[in-house]
Amino acid sequence: MAGAFEVYVWYEADPAAEALVRAAFDRLAARVHDSRAPRLLRRPDLVQREGRERHTWMEVWPGVPALTLDPWLARLADAAGPPSAGVGPRHVEVFGPVVG
Repeated sequence: MAGAFEVYVWYEADPAAEALVRAAFDRLAARVHDSRAPRLLRRPDLVQREGRERHTWMEVWPGVPALTLDPWLARLADAAGPPSAGVGPRHVEVFGPVVG
């Protein structure tokens, strides 16, 4: 597919880890920065997971060129590293434009 993709990364975190999530996102955006303006979103409601309340977070990475998608995703994963304490695994979803 030609053009560009949007990459969505979601994960859950302990509500007490909000400052940690924000700081980690800021570091990640600085490491992966290449003129894209990623956004960090959070669902307004909490979910119950394994008897604990969790926030659901979403990173939105727009405009990833199709020709460089795979190396870009590898760079994002390397820069993110392993989940921090209180933060669950990262789930990466790639979406492209619908033409016609």
